[in-house]
Amino acid sequence: MTSAVKNKNGKTVILLNPAEKGVRYSHELKFKTKRNGKPLTPAEAGFRMGYLKARSEEAEIYVKKNGLKSKKRRKDNSDFGGEE
Repeated sequence: MTSAVKNKNGKTVILLNPAEKGVRYSHELKFKTKRNGKPLTPAEAGFRMGYLKARSEEAEIYVKKNGLKSKKRRKDNSDFGGEE
């Protein structure tokens, strides 16, 4: 859930939760523009790619630690009708 807060200079800043941030970053990378319409610089694109990669790696670690099936594995196995 997003929340708007004012910093000490009076500027309004929007805070995003990690899931919303990931959706926003992937959208910006797909269209190569920021929300305000300006193009992404290579540094900004690299930061966004790194953020998304780190999120996916953390999800993989969590799945393996807790003995869960990832979404990808569940989808692959459902095609064959198997349990594992």
